[in-house]
Amino acid sequence: IVHVSGESEPATMGNAVHALLARHCDPGVSTLFTVDQMAERWGVDPHELEFLFSRGCALWDEVKHFFPTPRVEQYMEFTDGPVHIEGTADVGDQDGDEIRVLDWKSGRKQVGHINQVKGYAWLQYKLSPIKTRAFAVTVAWLRFGTWETHRFTADELEAWYDEWCRRVANNGE
Repeated sequence: IVHVSGESEPATMGNAVHALLARHCDPGVSTLFTVDQMAERWGVDPHELEFLFSRGCALWDEVKHFFPTPRVEQYMEFTDGPVHIEGTADVGDQDGDEIRVLDWKSGRKQVGHINQVKGYAWLQYKLSPIKTRAFAVTVAWLRFGTWETHRFTADELEAWYDEWCRRVANNGE
C-alpha cells in the first residue's frame, strides 16, 4: 500500500479532513474540533476544509448503517509474507460474516486506488481474529460526494496478494 508522505498541500488537506471525520464518525469521541481549529492546526484553507468535511458528513450519513460499531483510524500491518503491507483504515467494522472498511478520498482524481482498496481488504483478511470469507471496502469520494463499494472473497484476495508479490519481485515496486 502506498502511503503519501511529505508536506504537500493535498496530503496536508487530506490529513486535516481525515482527522475531522475520524472524530465525527467515532461515537466514543467526546472532544470535537471546529473546522477553523483544524484548519489552523494543519495550516490549510478553512473554506476547502469545510467543503470536504461537510461532504464527508453527508456521505457518512449515507453509509453509516454499514458500520454500526465503527472503529476509526485502525493501523494494520502484515509482515509475514514476501511483501510488507501496511495501512490505516479510516473506518472499520464487522457485520455478521462480512468485514467492512471505509476509505475517505479527498483527492481530485477518482483513479488509481484499486490496489490500496484490495490492500485494506487483504490486511483485514490476514489480521482479523474472525475468519470470515467476505470483505467490503467502501471508497467515499469527498470532492464528488459519491461512494462505491468493492466486495472481495478470501480467494480473490489470495490471488491479488500472489500477483502483487510477483509484480513487486519483477518490477521492484
